[in-house]
Amino acid sequence: MKFFLLSQFFPPETGAAPHRAFYHAVNWVKMGHEVTVVTNFPNSPHGKIYEGYKNRFLRKETVEGVSVIRLLTLAAGKKSSIVRRFLSSVFYVVMAQVCLFQKKPDVIVGSAPYFAGFAAFLIAKIRRIPLVYELRDPWLQILGQNVQRPGIYFRILEKIEKKMLHHSDRVVVIGKKMSQVMAKRYGLEEKPVPIFNGIETEDIADIPDGVVPHIAGKMNGMFSIGFVGNLGVWYDYDVVIKAADLLKEKPMAYFFVGDGKLKNGFIEEVKRLSLPNIHIFDVLTHKQALAVVRACDLTILPFKKGVCDLCLPLKFFESLALGTPVLVCNGEEAGLITRESSSGALIDGDNPGELAAIIEDYVNNPGKLESQGTAGRKYIVENFNRRKMAEKYAKIFGEIISKNETGQEKR
Repeated sequence: MKFFLLSQFFPPETGAAPHRAFYHAVNWVKMGHEVTVVTNFPNSPHGKIYEGYKNRFLRKETVEGVSVIRLLTLAAGKKSSIVRRFLSSVFYVVMAQVCLFQKKPDVIVGSAPYFAGFAAFLIAKIRRIPLVYELRDPWLQILGQNVQRPGIYFRILEKIEKKMLHHSDRVVVIGKKMSQVMAKRYGLEEKPVPIFNGIETEDIADIPDGVVPHIAGKMNGMFSIGFVGNLGVWYDYDVVIKAADLLKEKPMAYFFVGDGKLKNGFIEEVKRLSLPNIHIFDVLTHKQALAVVRACDLTILPFKKGVCDLCLPLKFFESLALGTPVLVCNGEEAGLITRESSSGALIDGDNPGELAAIIEDYVNNPGKLESQGTAGRKYIVENFNRRKMAEKYAKIFGEIISKNETGQEKR
């Protein structure tokens, strides 16, 4: 089969979206399929084109058997204004129409968030190609939760998303709970297919020994709790700050590594409260970030209540695969996996006292850390590796193509 995968983000960019796109594409190629990724020039998270790349109209390259088409890019970072990020996404939609002049694929996949899904929708309609809409983040729900009264911008995006969902041959989401919620919210006759995030076992195994020096020095002798990823609106850091304040006299430290919209405010709050046990660092390479996760005793996911119970981010799977138990705040589906695999704890995100008590319990019971770390690693490697996720995806593509060829499914 021949697939087009549209994603605004792709390595060498780091984070869940580029790594998910990369490993799905590579695994599809290993299965014998032909894959073309249509993406931007790398510019996230800082909004600058990476060294070694020159922003031009179009560049073609091959990465581990995957054909990659990079498009002229309006760079926009995590901290860019909402107007610039919006224009960057619209510009990608326009540039992605070069797919109209490429060899016709069997299936086109549009990977949300942002407007890659919309770009794929337009191409699919014009060229009459089966469309898979990959709704990986409940970004519109998050946007709606972060404004008091959603305006016309939000309502337009919601209508566009609803139209895409109803006109896709299949919708893929990140988990079972998200499948149920999206089916109900948009009145979908067929529930979206849950294809979880996962880990690449070779990638997890290939991590350098040791942690970058500027972080390692602060870890020395400390019980370490880590958060590696986007410091954005998915998360509520207030419970972490309050728990850290309760435990500031203890030999433990929190390590936040990444960038995002809420980072500056987080830094200011930590300074205001004079919390010496919270350390905040800039983005690392993916391998360096994983080394930090492996070195931590625990990681934490302080999900925002009422929104992120739908989410199962990549960092959750990577932490468990590295043998580091996870503390999950308010994450319903992540909490279910944590309990089922005996690999961490689910915590009320409104109760910093509970979080502090659970952390102290781990400090006093190192055997618990070891047993949960071993259990989590085994569970994730067996049930959530990228190869299995890619195989499930490819099976969906085959079903779509078969139905279209026999005329059993109208577009």
